[in-house]
Amino acid sequence: MKKKLLVFIITAASTLLFSCKSSTTEAEWKKTQLGTMGLSVEAPFEYEKKNIESQLTPSVRKMVNKMETFVHENQGNYYAINVVEYADDVTFSSSGAMNGALAEMKMKAGGEISNRKDETKQINSIEATTVQATFSNSNKDKKELQMAILNKENTMYQVICLYKDGNEDKRKEAIRIIESLNIN
Repeated sequence: MKKKLLVFIITAASTLLFSCKSSTTEAEWKKTQLGTMGLSVEAPFEYEKKNIESQLTPSVRKMVNKMETFVHENQGNYYAINVVEYADDVTFSSSGAMNGALAEMKMKAGGEISNRKDETKQINSIEATTVQATFSNSNKDKKELQMAILNKENTMYQVICLYKDGNEDKRKEAIRIIESLNIN
């Protein structure tokens, strides 16, 4: 009886230990140079380059000199980095860019954005506008959103992280990705 109890306790302890462990190991995190516009980021996955310029409206397209987009989608989680070099006559507004991005997400998904918390902070010596919010689509599926927008000269760097609402590991992962941004 004592032997069965001991095996049970060891099994239960092992299960508890492994269930508390983060789903991402430190060895999975890699720093990567993305694209040609001077951006590096640290992530536990690889981003894939994607061309989304055809999705821009004509009025937005004429304000953009160059654009690079990198995405990673996995198990309902979505990560994107957009780097946009604006035309010389465009005046950049980080709050305008943030509000525009959120309005577009809301419109495309037919959902709502709630619990919005905006913050201005430094990320590797560059001022960033960040937002954390709850995003629900038209099916009422809730995701947590972490987004950051940085600007250097006439180039905007935007990071979007969407993951299941309440997932603390993914929240920490998103914050680490955002805080690892480095613009050369």
